[in-house]
Amino acid sequence: ARGATGYPNLADNDWLYGGEPENIERTIMAGRNGMMPGWKPVLGEDGVKEVAAYVYQLNGRTSPNPDLVEAGKERFAATCVGCHGMDGTGNQAIGAPNLTDETWLHGGSIENIRDIVANGRTNQMPAHADLLGEDRVHVLAAYVYSLSHPDAMKNTTYYKRDTRRRIHVWGATLWPAFLVAGIGSIVFFANIDPATLRMQTLPDMQLNREAGYAIGFLMFWAIGVASSALTTLLLRRPRTPRPDPTPRDTK
Repeated sequence: ARGATGYPNLADNDWLYGGEPENIERTIMAGRNGMMPGWKPVLGEDGVKEVAAYVYQLNGRTSPNPDLVEAGKERFAATCVGCHGMDGTGNQAIGAPNLTDETWLHGGSIENIRDIVANGRTNQMPAHADLLGEDRVHVLAAYVYSLSHPDAMKNTTYYKRDTRRRIHVWGATLWPAFLVAGIGSIVFFANIDPATLRMQTLPDMQLNREAGYAIGFLMFWAIGVASSALTTLLLRRPRTPRPDPTPRDTK
């Protein structure tokens, strides 16, 4: 999961759109569409070289073209700060990368940077909500989160949240069914004797009255569970739709 050129490293805790479990889950569910426009038509050949020289040294490296850095800084302030910020640390809200660290999605050489500034980049991660479903995406997001947080499995807060959610679902399904089964059994057997019912429907079966009560209650409960489960399924939160493409920058 350490990626390749154009594919992010999921284990380094450097995230374009944020690395919290909720952010990762949202990315897997809805996908991402990233686009950085090419600036050569605006900056020209010399402008591209100046901006690249400035960006190259933002993470502490010595620019191979130090004489272009000041001019590049001015051009950066005029064209790049809207996404990357004045300090070049990026903006996770739109997926603009941090230019001051050691992570370069498309390569960090001066040639790579010039090419990116001149020609731009377009990347897409497809949405997986329809393919995986909400529950599997939730589990996958937890795994991806753990790749950059080796101790995440020791901190079970995120996993407990999933367990609590499942307990709530089962509780909401079983408890009303149990209540309905009890009421239904009382009403039903107040009017019908299970022994008489057995004689009319299954005369060859050896079954006492108490067993009839128990079987009747379980039948009512099974029907109630099925009804509650169907209701829970119908009321389940719809899958997150794929959003409109959101521009983002890429290194």
